[in-house]
Amino acid sequence: QLGGVLAEIKLMATNPRWLDRQAYAQICGAFVGVVDKSVVTEELLPLMLMMVDDSVPNVRCELAKALAVFQKDLAYAGLKDLRDAVGTLRKDPDTEVCKIAKLLCAFDSEQHSSCGFPSTGLRSPLK
Repeated sequence: QLGGVLAEIKLMATNPRWLDRQAYAQICGAFVGVVDKSVVTEELLPLMLMMVDDSVPNVRCELAKALAVFQKDLAYAGLKDLRDAVGTLRKDPDTEVCKIAKLLCAFDSEQHSSCGFPSTGLRSPLK
């Protein structure tokens, strides 16, 4: 049953409708601290982190808000992939995305890039 629900939720991440992709980021943020970390990390984060390259600024704004939720939870605070995504959003060409990422997200990819935090292997380094 849970697998079917997760499959439906994951379909939202790649849906052509940007509102579905935006909702996916919101759902991922809502799952922090509620759904088991391994489920979130293995099932949801890979697709969520791909949204850093989404063509719609509203989706990237919601991603930045979701990442802010992740960074407040110690279970996710050390994940390099999340810090890298925040670093990318802080340099986003859209001023609103950039502003949200800078205001809400405490990850500092530049400062912690060599601190030995483990990578989840979810995304290749963002450069």
